[in-house]
Amino acid sequence: MNRLGLQEFAALGGVEVLNARFCEGGTIFAANSGTGFGFAVCTACGYADCEVGLGDGRKNLPRGFESHAPLWARKLSQRCWTAGVTPVLRNKYLGAENDTDVLQIEIQTMLTPYHSRDIGDRIAHTLGHALRISGAAIVEADVREISLSFERGVGDQWCIYLFDSAPGGSGHIASLLEQQDLWVRKALELLEGDAIHQERCREACLACVLDSQSQNDFEQGKLDRAIALEFFGSKVSV
Repeated sequence: MNRLGLQEFAALGGVEVLNARFCEGGTIFAANSGTGFGFAVCTACGYADCEVGLGDGRKNLPRGFESHAPLWARKLSQRCWTAGVTPVLRNKYLGAENDTDVLQIEIQTMLTPYHSRDIGDRIAHTLGHALRISGAAIVEADVREISLSFERGVGDQWCIYLFDSAPGGSGHIASLLEQQDLWVRKALELLEGDAIHQERCREACLACVLDSQSQNDFEQGKLDRAIALEFFGSKVSV
């Protein structure tokens, strides 16, 4: 169904707990606050570092900022700033905007044994990476061509955002939606694997959803293939 430029998919890939919306040519905006105080940004060369607190001019700059080398310098001993000059922006949040094709998938965990923020978080992150990796394989693209983000929705619900990494969109997400049953099935098959995989892998491994893009989520305990498979009704030995 098209409404206000959106295509809506109830039971994505035949899975009742997955509802999705697809926006062709949507806008992705990402912001980074650093450690909460923003960034100090050198207006002479573009060098930036996380702020440690509020400051003005050279007061309370991140350690080593005053003596940084220009980004284009061949020697680290070269200094960007000269005495009496302070070309810097203080406590600024960094952001970027990109127009591309975006798919939002909402996972319905309410009224299930998996209705908790922690478990829902692990289910969303695990499924998201499985869809990213299996989707790239289906369209024969590099996994870096499909990007991924997450957001906590209403209550303990979670939203997965899959989008084409290339500005303007590359058509990968649109193509995958034309074969969404296969896409979702391949994602769950990736999580399940064979008998050896089921025996050896409890949360994630290189044979399923562990790669350079999911490493940080794994280290934060946000990947759990066994719980994800249980939620979607698959049998897995752990």
